[in-house]
Amino acid sequence: MELKTKDEIFSAMVVYGFLSYADGCVSIPNKELMDKFAEMVRKRPDFGYIYRLAVESGKMLTATRKGDTDTMVEILERCCGNV
Repeated sequence: MELKTKDEIFSAMVVYGFLSYADGCVSIPNKELMDKFAEMVRKRPDFGYIYRLAVESGKMLTATRKGDTDTMVEILERCCGNV
């Protein structure tokens, strides 16, 4: 099968169970696939916004767990402007 467009790729992924589609939303249907996707995203800077979001989210989680408010403020200012 030759998939050429984004819609063809997403449709095939739904058919084969890699994605689910309901109420106009596409999602990853199970934890194992979600974990693999998250692992891949964190290793691929060429994913652009998704990669940056994953990296910043990881930093925010670490800072939150440590109670590191200075790092949280720095991340929020960098990502969201003046907070």
